[in-house]
Amino acid sequence: MAKLLYELTKSNYPLRIYEDQPYLEFFGGGSTATKVYYNTMQSVSFTEVYNFMTPGKIVISIPGTQTHPITFKSKEEDVARKIAEYIEQQIHKVKTQGSGGTVVNQASNMDELLKLKQLLDAGIVTQAEFDAKKKQLLG
Repeated sequence: MAKLLYELTKSNYPLRIYEDQPYLEFFGGGSTATKVYYNTMQSVSFTEVYNFMTPGKIVISIPGTQTHPITFKSKEEDVARKIAEYIEQQIHKVKTQGSGGTVVNQASNMDELLKLKQLLDAGIVTQAEFDAKKKQLLG
């Protein structure tokens, strides 16, 4: 089993990051984890806690999806900052390195995935067709 690097437990979207895994895990409405792969992420931003009424947040931008900020209180600010930095490093790594150290062109795969999502939303392709093609595009 992979080593747990970081964990936010008190946030609105608890998450875990494991060493040497190409994804992070969100725990939205229950105990089941949703894997979000770094190669689908476009960017990450970090905002510090302003005061006890205004939490800090991490925002992960994934093309074609709605953004849901991950909020946290001051007690978890240090680990949240490390998580945001780690995610940023992983996004950069995925975008700039292929298996041979060459630049990877992720844009065409993401564009195709975005088009497929629009077809899914329009009812032109089924969820199963979308999932199969998504798996093929994202490896």
